[in-house]
Amino acid sequence: MEYPWVRVRRMTRRPALRRLVRSVRTRPDELVPYLRVPVEDPGRAAERLAEQAVERGHAAVYLAPTARRRDSEGTEAWRSDAPLVQAVHAARAAAPELALFAELDLAVFHRSGRPGALTDGLIDAETAHEALGKSGITLGEAGVDVIGLRGLVDGGVGALREALDEADLDRIAILSFSADLHSPFAELRPATADKAADLLDPLDPGAILRQAEVDVSEGADLLGVQPSLLAQDVLRDLAEEHQLPLVARLSDQEAKVLEMTARSGAASAEEVASAVHGALQRAGARLVVTPWALEPEE
Repeated sequence: MEYPWVRVRRMTRRPALRRLVRSVRTRPDELVPYLRVPVEDPGRAAERLAEQAVERGHAAVYLAPTARRRDSEGTEAWRSDAPLVQAVHAARAAAPELALFAELDLAVFHRSGRPGALTDGLIDAETAHEALGKSGITLGEAGVDVIGLRGLVDGGVGALREALDEADLDRIAILSFSADLHSPFAELRPATADKAADLLDPLDPGAILRQAEVDVSEGADLLGVQPSLLAQDVLRDLAEEHQLPLVARLSDQEAKVLEMTARSGAASAEEVASAVHGALQRAGARLVVTPWALEPEE
């Protein structure tokens, strides 16, 4: 047999050679370490995350809320002593140089698991907009740089943007999860919640693109996809349609699946994290919000 003249694998035979020719490179400043803020001692948990992020060269951290209590109005979303707000203060004090993302998801705080009060089975937009405004101002005054808006209600980005601007918090950016998708990997809600009523159908990509277009027109600064492992085509579509930075957020449930894969021995934690983060970047994500940003090195 004639010796092959073209040998694609000349540059794959050693790890150092593979690293040299990669076109997709996952740098620390492209991964945003994620924390679901605990109810107990949230400040210490956020402080530790921020310190680790700085040590490992990350540019930002992402803090997601946990409710101590739920009620019919979701009042904890804008309480100044909520665990998320305590975590923001602690992270800012521990690492002033970091960019701080905080997630605003009203559904976490409502007893119904929906992002607002209901009128005839539909979210009451007026009361939801008021709650978004109060919650956004609380987070802004605590020191966040970016608010990640989830559980979208119609006009939610515009309502949040208007409230922030009127409170002289116009410097705060909005990451709109235009593709907040109904999925087996979506964030858990109370069993009574009709999750499909508020989250977009991943099998209706046209609706996702329309939502993103509306969010951009209302003042979104970044666009997000969550959960993201099964939505890489959505990332690609959004990248082609919009010039805003795209954020892929791994849900808590997706992270559990990845952890199970690593624990099974099928692959190391580092291999799993690298493969997942790289795939999301190839699909178009500029940033990947991930609880695995710090794990492989621990």
